[in-house]
Amino acid sequence: MSLSVDVRRRVDDIRDALASSLDIREVIGLASPLLLQLIKADYAALGVTRPGQPGEFDWIVTEMPAPFFEAYPHMAPHDFVLHSVLTAPNRVLRDSEMIERRALESNVMYRHAQDIGMALEHVMSTMLHVDGDWSSGLSLYRGKRAPFSDGDRQVLESIVPALTHAVRNCRLFATTAQRARVLEDLVAREGLACIVFVQSGRELSRTGAATATLSRWFSSVEMGADHLPSALSDQVRRWAAEPAHDVTPSTWERKTPNGNLLVRPYWLTDGGERYLVVILKESTDDPLPPPEWRGRLTEREHEVATRLIRGWDNRLIAHELGCAQETVKKHVASIFDKLGADRRGQLILRASRGVH
Repeated sequence: MSLSVDVRRRVDDIRDALASSLDIREVIGLASPLLLQLIKADYAALGVTRPGQPGEFDWIVTEMPAPFFEAYPHMAPHDFVLHSVLTAPNRVLRDSEMIERRALESNVMYRHAQDIGMALEHVMSTMLHVDGDWSSGLSLYRGKRAPFSDGDRQVLESIVPALTHAVRNCRLFATTAQRARVLEDLVAREGLACIVFVQSGRELSRTGAATATLSRWFSSVEMGADHLPSALSDQVRRWAAEPAHDVTPSTWERKTPNGNLLVRPYWLTDGGERYLVVILKESTDDPLPPPEWRGRLTEREHEVATRLIRGWDNRLIAHELGCAQETVKKHVASIFDKLGADRRGQLILRASRGVH
């Protein structure tokens, strides 16, 4: 069956809407009304799993009552739609291919929808993307006893490639933007060795300095498939398994006759997501401020300067000294003023040369 000229035109309009932005909510906000009108569905829901949490969905919803999704964690084991499309990714399925009518009417999710005044008599759905890291799927619902037709399926099938592409692009863009914000917040200057993990313990990103530091302290035999030494990888999993809280977890250390490698973990919240950040600090040959600096700086400023020239950022200094980041920022400004420096790199260079 071929699509009519009018339907093809409307499908093209939906594809244009899907390509109009890299913000998933904006894209679905533009495309879903057109899709609902074309297929004559009452509701649409796009679910995208959260970073590092493949079992938890963010729902991009069109005119669906909030109570439906608030109760979803309790309904998830009874979600016959998800269980069906997971076995047939990129195929469009109708409810008659997912569940028998009698079983549908006794289903927990179906009954909950009825209780909140949102009749879901028929559904057509497809799994757009699924792998070990994340998944996404689209479902269309009708509240009346009017099954989706072969033509409805054909229309949705014609849109699935563009929809899948849009969701993947939006997801990639969002992940890249989050990574950039996290690293920008952490890396106060080039050279800081840090690795960022999503809350589940999966690595999101690392600086080049982190890779170089690991290569100095661990042999290739000690490195696992995740490009981390097994001992540190095990420790990261233990940190990730701890309840999320604002207290910094305990540190991890590798000791050798030539010095120590200290790994400090921190929880960071960005855009509603939590990240585990580990900072790698080598204790060998730590630079010290020139003795003359003591006469020009207060005791507290000297403590801050000592850590500045080791490459520590304001967050790490504040944690180490037990003060606020804003206090550290004021000390840094005063240090720059007293020593005639205008950036951290210049201060580090002066310390390495013994310039006062």
